[in-house]
Amino acid sequence: MYLNRTITVVALMLFSTLAFSQMETSNWYFGQNSGLNFKDTQVTVLNNGAMVTPAGCTSISDRNGELLFYTNGQTVWNKNHEIMENGEGLAAEIENIQSTIIVPVPGNGNLKNCYIITVLQTKKTRKKQRCFLDLKGYWKEKNIIYYAKRKA
Repeated sequence: MYLNRTITVVALMLFSTLAFSQMETSNWYFGQNSGLNFKDTQVTVLNNGAMVTPAGCTSISDRNGELLFYTNGQTVWNKNHEIMENGEGLAAEIENIQSTIIVPVPGNGNLKNCYIITVLQTKKTRKKQRCFLDLKGYWKEKNIIYYAKRKA
């Protein structure tokens, strides 16, 4: 009896965390105007994206799974699939498999600010840059190099 009750309580605890899972990765945009939505129990195919890119893209949603923005590392589109103000000219190489990631500012649970980390690699150098974006559309920093290495 005690074992059954323990198993039931543990199962309820595990499944309840799924009900409140983080939804920041609910929308994926990639390729040629393509995307996937994982918000509900079924995956939904999206074909409303504005981005055309071979690789190196990323997106982020709010805690409810609503799209905030997505980027290929050179251009940033908002939830309406429009280029954000001053959202062009990021310095990533879109041919790289993972040239861009979005990192929410730590300790900011409501996703008001994000870093966009980009990587630009040439035959001679490898650079990592950061951009700091207020989700109202204001750029606080753009293409700030924080790592650079010359190749031998």
